[in-house]
Amino acid sequence: MGCTLSKTPTYNKSISLKDDSKKETSVFRAGNVDELVSGLFDSPEVTNLQKLYLKLFYRFEKARLIAHKEIGREGISPKYKYRTFEDIFNLCRNIGSALVGKGIIEAATRIKRDDMRLVGICSENREEWFETDIICALYGLASVPIDPNIEEKKLKDLFDIIDLSIIFCSSGPALKIIANRKEYPSLKTIICFDEVPHELHTELEGDELKIYQWSELQRFTGREVMFPYILSDAVYTIIFDYNELGAFKGTLITHENMIASIAGFLDQDNDYIQGMSLTDSYLSYIPLTEIFERTMLHCLATKGAHISFYSKGDENLMEALRCFKPSFFIGFQRTYRDFYFSILQEIEKEKGDKSDSIMAKIKAKMEKLQKKGSYHEIFFDNVQFDAYKSMVGGRLKCCFSIGGPLSPFVADFLKVCLSVPICEAYGRVETCGFAAVQIPTDTAPGRVGAILPNVEFTLVDYGKLGFTTNNKFSLRRTPRGEIWLGQSTKFRGYYKEEKSQTWLKTGDIGQINSDGTLSILGQKDTIFRLANDEPIFPEKVEEIYRGCRHVNDIFIYGENMEELVAIINPHKSSVEKWARDLDLKGDFSEICGSKFIRDLMLVEIEKFAKEVKLEKSFFIKNVHLEPHSFSSLGLYDSHMHLNRSKMVQHYAKKIHYLYQEKNPL
Repeated sequence: MGCTLSKTPTYNKSISLKDDSKKETSVFRAGNVDELVSGLFDSPEVTNLQKLYLKLFYRFEKARLIAHKEIGREGISPKYKYRTFEDIFNLCRNIGSALVGKGIIEAATRIKRDDMRLVGICSENREEWFETDIICALYGLASVPIDPNIEEKKLKDLFDIIDLSIIFCSSGPALKIIANRKEYPSLKTIICFDEVPHELHTELEGDELKIYQWSELQRFTGREVMFPYILSDAVYTIIFDYNELGAFKGTLITHENMIASIAGFLDQDNDYIQGMSLTDSYLSYIPLTEIFERTMLHCLATKGAHISFYSKGDENLMEALRCFKPSFFIGFQRTYRDFYFSILQEIEKEKGDKSDSIMAKIKAKMEKLQKKGSYHEIFFDNVQFDAYKSMVGGRLKCCFSIGGPLSPFVADFLKVCLSVPICEAYGRVETCGFAAVQIPTDTAPGRVGAILPNVEFTLVDYGKLGFTTNNKFSLRRTPRGEIWLGQSTKFRGYYKEEKSQTWLKTGDIGQINSDGTLSILGQKDTIFRLANDEPIFPEKVEEIYRGCRHVNDIFIYGENMEELVAIINPHKSSVEKWARDLDLKGDFSEICGSKFIRDLMLVEIEKFAKEVKLEKSFFIKNVHLEPHSFSSLGLYDSHMHLNRSKMVQHYAKKIHYLYQEKNPL
């Protein structure tokens, strides 16, 4: 199960010469391909998701695809039951035929480029979500994922843009939509995954809006509807998000875009991915509104792996992993931090000098990881770390981190405790979520490694902050610039703003390292410089400090200033312990305002910064402790990233005070 460490990694390679007269690097592709991958290596005839799933239903007919726990009279069964590929095919065919048979959609024989029969999906993670996605792929419907927690006004704005007539949803969103149905005049049909109360049917009698239960359509016995012929450039899904002006922007993902992304992800230089098989499994807990999660599910299905769905996000996630025992996992930074703190808590429970001994073994293994690239230490793993591996199921082969930089200290800590590679990934919605993924044998932190075989990239100068791709006169000797991505299949553009683009300008600043790997430094709109002109990549610095056991969340500031200051949401247990030690009285908010507690936090984060060997310019010189979480104050965006402009506005007076206090006149 270990990595093939003797294998020479294939990173990115240049396919064109660098022209010093241009303010960009040469074009880079994955080191293991010459031409960009656009289709599955063993199935070139598969040009859309319909063809893919029809092939999978035949190939893996009796194999398990979906794992679920049944709900009976005594509650949820502790054991998993499975639905095979054949079961899912029959379900999708029945529901697809019911949609036509009941007049919910019109039958179609051919789905062309401009045919967009839109279907909303608004639910938490569950198997019906995934099954609806497959139904859309089979019958040429374009799915529109909708956050089940979307605000009423934003949902109305979305309906105004796209005139949805059909929506699949769970009971929560269904009740809200029905209560406000006058706001959605285009909506004609709701298909509810859950049981519909009789009073709802009564309320909708004589109404233009009709509601059906998923189970009702599943039992349809009418005429079977033939699958339409779907062109590869037909739209598979539209991902709506907010642009910089706060308005909706709908990214068009075609069938050929998704097929190329599946092929690229499966063809990456990763032995675990290439060896994925029917014995592998995956727990889907990340909202399926995230395109990379759907890409991952399609990749798993392509290999015959089975999938279970978990709807509570990060809540009790480790318990769900322990029960299901998946072999692959994708997580955000906050998820891996939760794992890190959970393991730390287990270590701190040990009596006497044992906890110190365990930490010493972990640090020794972390050093060996960086020197030799080894995730495994036979004696330590069997004696000490099996308990930590079992906390996430004990069967993990390979993990991926996506959504932003992962703290190097937290990453290495988890790699050695779980004895598993955690590969950092990078992508955009326009690339179906994935564009580059770190190779397992590359253990260096902070790198997204190799570009995927279906994508190419170049770096372009970003003069505003002095990032240049011409390293001839640079002390760093490493090209830096804005990342532009190209794909093997044409990106069609955005809803009602279609325009084919050769290059996608990401707005992210990247760096090509000496070995050809790619690092993501940050977003060009959030990077700032100190008074001494030192560039600060705030997301990376903040993620490092979140690895400190006393820090729950953090926001740093220092644009054009000599030093960094921070707003920290501390771990309540740390602050309360310090208060007891100092005999301080008051509630949590009052204790956070104490100068003694703030000074203790400064000492602890400086100690942590030295331990992880952070550069001096990234040291924090003053802090304000915020007792409330940033998310509860509405300071995160829809993708759970700090809204930096809101943070600055919200804490403007506090930031001003921190600099005054540090440097009084």
